[in-house]
Amino acid sequence: MAQKTLATNTEKRLPATLGVLTIIFVLACLPNLQGVLAWPLSASMNAGHFFAFGLLSLFLHWVFTCKLSTQQAYWVAALSAILLACLVEIVQPWFHRTQSLQDISTGALGILSFLSAHYLWQRTGALAWLKWPHTLLVLMLAFYIIYPVVMAWYSVFWRWQHETELGNFEEIVELQLWQPYSWRGTAAKVEFTDNKYQVFRGKNALKVETGQAVSSGVNYDAGDRDWRPYNTLSFHIFNPEQAFNLVLRVYDKAKLAKHNNYKKQFKILPGWQNIQIKLSDIEQGPRQRLLNMSAIRTLSFSINSASPTRIFYLDHVYLE
Repeated sequence: MAQKTLATNTEKRLPATLGVLTIIFVLACLPNLQGVLAWPLSASMNAGHFFAFGLLSLFLHWVFTCKLSTQQAYWVAALSAILLACLVEIVQPWFHRTQSLQDISTGALGILSFLSAHYLWQRTGALAWLKWPHTLLVLMLAFYIIYPVVMAWYSVFWRWQHETELGNFEEIVELQLWQPYSWRGTAAKVEFTDNKYQVFRGKNALKVETGQAVSSGVNYDAGDRDWRPYNTLSFHIFNPEQAFNLVLRVYDKAKLAKHNNYKKQFKILPGWQNIQIKLSDIEQGPRQRLLNMSAIRTLSFSINSASPTRIFYLDHVYLE
């Protein structure tokens, strides 16, 4: 009778668990998305490892309790869920996704958080007092993981609200849109500065410290926006040191390589400069085609050399 009950429970619980596992693998192996919502969706997927594998570990524990003791089921569920998280990262390159140790660690945190919470809430003895402190700790951890996702989605909303202002650098959410960029070298750094000598207007400007790389600077996620109603791209740049050459690149949604996008070099002298570029020139920048001005994806401000790091400040980047 007991064996029949165990078999019945297994038959009921296993399909639901396999269903959850299938959904996780399908979502994890979807190709990387492009376009307006690419960044917030990517951030959501990264944070989703915490909740997805935490939930999966509970389902696995639910199944394993059919044949193992409760204590054994916790350990086997945790190890199984972590191995499955590793397996997901192993197979992702076959679906044009990148492997990530951070995703594994995020999933492991979810597994430990969910299983430990489940264990404590089942206790009625000496450990019962840990329920609420542990719950608070898990909620704080979940907030820490969700916060970048909220900011990523808010950045899309901010960009939609400020169609002509690409960067005024007064709200911290703008750092979601202005990301450091380095190719073949040390990482660049991007942050706000409130030094009045480095701010053109308002309270802040964007400080960019390049890395020692072949190309290094900052990229702006334009979100496939339509620039056709405007005539000029304008930005203010402050150089506190010797003159250097700044390379501006503009990519549309095709984001083709080499000479198929707009690229121009500007000599940046010490002090403040206001650079204005006609959008008609940007449109005609590629050698082999016209840039698609109805779907501008990325602006790149960079220095092309393996020279020592350099600092410059951007402010009031806008269309008119």
